[in-house]
Amino acid sequence: YEAIKAGTTWQFQVTCEKQFYEDAEKIKSALTGKKRLGKSKTAQYGEVEITFKDEKKSEKRTEKPAGEVILYAKSRLALSDENGQPSYDLKYLCEGLNDENIVYEKCQLRIASYTPYNFKRETKDFERVVINSGSVIVLKDITDAQLAKIVNGVGAYLSEGFGEIMINPPFLMQKSFSFVQEKQKSTPVDAMQEITSRFDDPTVQFLANRHNQKIHEMEIAEEVHHFIDTYKNSFQEKMNSQWGTIRALCNVQDNKEIKQRVEEYVSKGVAKEKWNDGKSAKLLNAIEKSKDALAFVRLLSIQMPKYTQGGNYAN
Repeated sequence: YEAIKAGTTWQFQVTCEKQFYEDAEKIKSALTGKKRLGKSKTAQYGEVEITFKDEKKSEKRTEKPAGEVILYAKSRLALSDENGQPSYDLKYLCEGLNDENIVYEKCQLRIASYTPYNFKRETKDFERVVINSGSVIVLKDITDAQLAKIVNGVGAYLSEGFGEIMINPPFLMQKSFSFVQEKQKSTPVDAMQEITSRFDDPTVQFLANRHNQKIHEMEIAEEVHHFIDTYKNSFQEKMNSQWGTIRALCNVQDNKEIKQRVEEYVSKGVAKEKWNDGKSAKLLNAIEKSKDALAFVRLLSIQMPKYTQGGNYAN
């Protein structure tokens, strides 16, 4: 399951027009109390208690501000064209708008699409395309009638809280904003630096460990790349089986043991002839210097055959 954690507190509001004020008490009575929301209600999910906080009567602004009008999407906007099809076109905010009324260069839109689930019908509704809350729309030369329509809500699904618009909100009326970068008070942390601190939160500690593991893997990969780039010309004869055998030796958990195994293999028996001309010394010296001998040998034995004449990826 993906669920909201128990014990969290959420807040929502219900907007009611003046002509329905007489039904406000019925609405409050229907909403408050213990309810069950969402799916799996029979599996002890979804129990909430809704309480009424306070009532606030606000008069919506209907007078037309001078000059350009800044609209702030307080909720999602679901616009539709003249055929009832979903649309992102801003001219469908209300009747009579056209491209000349929209100051596109000053608009900032965030769009999305989703498919809501209808619990009563136990199926998904049609996909909705919406302009997300937080979007900013700038209009010019609009009439009082158009502004009055916008104030009362735009688009579809108004009963679900969609279409709420704020006219010239104070936080957007500042003429200029300062983007001066603050001076850093501490030395920036190198992205490739290991995290040595221990954290109480297991999730944070897990991420720190994974960060360190990635750094470790990159260091081993750099060691292997350096070895191949330096010595690949020394291993041009067919040695695929040799590297395959070394790869099979990596079924150990100890760096010291892998060093002993590789040294024994390249220095004795039939394989000794294949590792003459200093090949064994170069390999053993690289293993000795490696930060993680086992990881180095394992990765090198996989990568090295690609760069020899016997490999499938020979240069």
